[in-house]
Amino acid sequence: MSNLVLLVVALGVTVTPIVYLARHIIRLKAQEEGWAVAAEALGWHYEKQGKGLPAGVRELIPQFIHGPVSHTVSGHYQGVSFYLCEIETNPKDRTPTAVFALNTLHHGRSLPKFYIRPRDVGDVLKAHLGYTFAPVPDPYNGGVVFLLFEEDASFSDAIGQLPIEFWSGVQDWATHCISDGEWFVYLRRNATVVATAERMPHFVRRALGTYQLLAKHLQPLAEVGKEKEI
Repeated sequence: MSNLVLLVVALGVTVTPIVYLARHIIRLKAQEEGWAVAAEALGWHYEKQGKGLPAGVRELIPQFIHGPVSHTVSGHYQGVSFYLCEIETNPKDRTPTAVFALNTLHHGRSLPKFYIRPRDVGDVLKAHLGYTFAPVPDPYNGGVVFLLFEEDASFSDAIGQLPIEFWSGVQDWATHCISDGEWFVYLRRNATVVATAERMPHFVRRALGTYQLLAKHLQPLAEVGKEKEI
């Protein structure tokens, strides 16, 4: 192989990562500008990466999904304080996960600790290992599971009474809902938040609607549970 060919190959190996990095930086800057402009138009606050996320959210999310936070917005919608962010969950193609979070205690509500997610092949084994699966009504139990981290028959019964509207909203492979008793997190895998003032509230409305249905049906029982503890 001639020296010229070797030089061309070497330059290609060196330049390719630089070009990739430059494109990533340009893309990220454009995204940051889009998020900032949309947030400002809505009266919300934008911060780069995960700087604007409260400690409780930063600690909760990595237990269920991994990746760097690329954008964060905080604001108010329909009287509810919330946080909105994107997580780059796939380093190869930088596929994002859209995340919505709110502090339930700040709004005078309490939820049990749970994890709603798509059913997977390991759930049968997890049931034998002692994981608590709340009953999901037909025909939705084929695609989604409702894991409880604190076993309580009253919570399980209430979950079985959640309306069709709720189950229809979480019946897909991308939707996950998490509660640690203080924070509620709603996320959609392989989904991006459209950073425009017209479209950004759409994801917030969807997540907030899911939370409100859960709070309506589960909060009264959470309050009863607290009375029992006292």
